[in-house]
Amino acid sequence: YNSIKLDLCQIASFMTIAEQFSNSEHAVVKVLELIRNSSSDPECKKSIIMNGGIEFISKVMWDHSKDERVQECACGAIWALSTNSDSNGKIELLSAGYAEAIRFLVIKSHSENEKVLMWACGALSSLLYNSNFEIDGLLSFGVIQSISDILQKHCKTIKYTLPAVIEWGIRALSEIDILVDDNDGYLEHTADISEGVLEHVINASIVSINSRSSHHRLKCIACNMLVIVSS
Repeated sequence: YNSIKLDLCQIASFMTIAEQFSNSEHAVVKVLELIRNSSSDPECKKSIIMNGGIEFISKVMWDHSKDERVQECACGAIWALSTNSDSNGKIELLSAGYAEAIRFLVIKSHSENEKVLMWACGALSSLLYNSNFEIDGLLSFGVIQSISDILQKHCKTIKYTLPAVIEWGIRALSEIDILVDDNDGYLEHTADISEGVLEHVINASIVSINSRSSHHRLKCIACNMLVIVSS
């Protein structure tokens, strides 16, 4: 991604013009890059959302579902828009169908592209952080199962360094409240979390902890995930 950003006063007209070029994959990639870069400014982020940024990203994800670069940049834009957003803002983004789109368009359709999957998991991690989104929605979208499948596949291909897709997959799952209080003072797994999913999470967490290339923060997240899924 380049570092070019939009000024606040440019966003409204930019989003209007962007709509006119939404059929061009090359133009869409450039628009998504600018959305991602400009969203680092809180006021620009608000303006992008107010001027149809959420709808634009959703539209181009579906219209260009086979283009890996578009999907990668779309996930990058979603990550940027949701980072440091409040809970209501994240619910708005999740309600726009991003979680379902990421799972179906990106994870399902581009399962061989590690870079695309990394951005997909990164977007989900940012969307879910402090979102209070109901876990039932993520289960029905198949998001949890899809991330689990990513962890299983890429844990088998590790040689010397830990793939970024595993780090972000673990980060995404760590934001999901998969334990609930059973009202008797005990924690139990949320319904429909399969044993296969838990096994993949455990394996990926152990791999992350043991990897020399894992940084301290990731090792802490992985240790916490082991505690959660082993409860």
